[in-house]
Amino acid sequence: ALTANWGVNLQCLEHWNLQYTVTYASSLYASDDLYNKGEKVSGYWLNNIALQYFFKDISLNFEINNILNRHYAMYTYYDSVAHANTY
Repeated sequence: ALTANWGVNLQCLEHWNLQYTVTYASSLYASDDLYNKGEKVSGYWLNNIALQYFFKDISLNFEINNILNRHYAMYTYYDSVAHANTY
């Protein structure tokens, strides 16, 4: 499986920073699918945004992860008896 990250930081004003990050995870076979017989789990793009405020020794962060509100399987198991993926 391939995972890649990309991000941009933009200093908006003197104490403010805007950050946008993207994570890509490619499709892969489920756990315990040793012979790759099951369907591949789809790849996905995860989009996150953060607003940060810095002043002296203080940092305040406001983050929104998965801004497109897509749902992805965190873990997939291949059942060799049923020959199906379990999410």
